[in-house]
Amino acid sequence: MRGKNLSITPLKLEDLPGAADLISNPGETFYKAQLDCVQKDLLDVWFKNTRENNESLYFCIRPAELDEIIGICQLYGIDHEAGSAELFISLLDSVSQREAHLFESAFLLLNFAFRELALDQVFINILNKYQETTRSFCEKGFRKVDSHENVRIDGKVMDVIRLSISRSDYQDRETF
Repeated sequence: MRGKNLSITPLKLEDLPGAADLISNPGETFYKAQLDCVQKDLLDVWFKNTRENNESLYFCIRPAELDEIIGICQLYGIDHEAGSAELFISLLDSVSQREAHLFESAFLLLNFAFRELALDQVFINILNKYQETTRSFCEKGFRKVDSHENVRIDGKVMDVIRLSISRSDYQDRETF
């Protein structure tokens, strides 16, 4: 999948060295309750397990003209019967144009979810303390789902905002 500034490619075994920090320490803007945090020495086993699991798809985020990995993203909890999945994105802290890359990555992954997988709805969980990110996703067509969830991260209880976007709300977008 290729966008204006980024490309998203399926995670391959040879990507693991560049993606290891993002996989084992994904950051906290987006909360993923079932994140498969793994130790770096267990990445090969983790990678094999992801290939056998048809409920999750992992991708690398790269600048369009470079082979450098600047992030990872995932569709997980894929439920073809219900027509839904959850979206997760993790970018390196050092990435310039972080917000623009975040939204372009989401756009590319949503294209894949709605067009290739024919899903009807995609969810994303954002920590409540990131109100600007939540507001930006809502401006781009996501809607708040009624449920808030308190989660424990590093010993602290944090509030998670759950957003969703349907295929009909997303359809025919050229940009995000």
